[in-house]
Amino acid sequence: MSPVNGCSVTCNYARLGFHMAAPLEKEVLAAEIGAVIARIEKKSAMTRQVVLAFAEPPIRAN
Repeated sequence: MSPVNGCSVTCNYARLGFHMAAPLEKEVLAAEIGAVIARIEKKSAMTRQVVLAFAEPPIRAN
């Protein structure tokens, strides 16, 4: 038996259906997804800072 029992992918929407023995706890799942997104955003912001630091021309003293 495959763990995925259905899916739909379009330009604006994607869905996967899974075989589940019990329903998911929406609040727990939302909190975990939020934590993952926060880590991704933090890493993305850090990456932007590093890229900008290397992109700026060095300051030369006369």
